[in-house]
Formats: sequence, C-alpha cells, structure tokens
Amino acid sequence: MNKIVQEYHQSGTINNKPITEEFVQAIKQWVAYDDAIKNANQQLKEYRTQKDVLGKNIQIYMKKNHLENIDINITGGGKVSYKTGSRMISVNEKYTYQRLVDFFKGDEVMAKKATDHIYKNRERTTTTSLSRTRPRKSK
Repeated sequence: MNKIVQEYHQSGTINNKPITEEFVQAIKQWVAYDDAIKNANQQLKEYRTQKDVLGKNIQIYMKKNHLENIDINITGGGKVSYKTGSRMISVNEKYTYQRLVDFFKGDEVMAKKATDHIYKNRERTTTTSLSRTRPRKSK
C-alpha cells in the first residue's frame, strides 16, 4: 500500500486536508494502470531488442546477396523491404553556431551573437503531468 493510501487509512486526512474515498480509489487505479504500462513497456523493450538484432542480420544478408530495393512478400500479407535513404541531422546550438560561422565567413563574434540571440529568445511552453516515483529495488 502506498504512503498516501496508508496515511489516509490512518487518519482520513493528508496534511490535515480531508481526502475522499473516491480520490483514494482514483489513485489506486492510476497506480495499477501505471504498473501495467511499466510491465508492458518492459516486454516491448525486449521485443524491440530481439527485432533489432534480427533486423540487422536480415539487412546484412540482403546486402550481401544484392537484395536491396526488392520487396519480399510475406505470409499473411505485406512486404519486407530493404531500402537505403537519407535524412537531415538534428539542429542544435553547436550545429547552428558552426553554420553561422560559415555564413559570416569566419566571423565568430557575429556567429556567437546570432546563436545566442536565437537560443536565448526561444518560446517556452508550460505543460503539466502526473508522475510517480518508485522505490529502488535492492540489488
């Protein structure tokens, strides 16, 4: 039983504030869902790891046997394809600074000012969430 529920059962209040049974039940359900999600995520992590290992082996085989850009039909519908593509790298402060040095033809002072201006004047958003801290398992 977690601390908030234990404290409630002892006094009916938390920090001298009345707590309803409905609130306690909502917390119990939320924790149960949180536990179920954690267990499912652990299982998914194991599946993804196994899938990645198999995927790398399949890619090696397909490349070695010149099967790139060929669709392999699979039972039950669908295809497995090995394709090569490219994507843009992520933009961060270091990358921005380096590109601005290039843009300003080596003028590091202007590049630094521009980078600082961009990163110090970014918009911020506020979000709210509910989180749970779990006790550490002893090893």
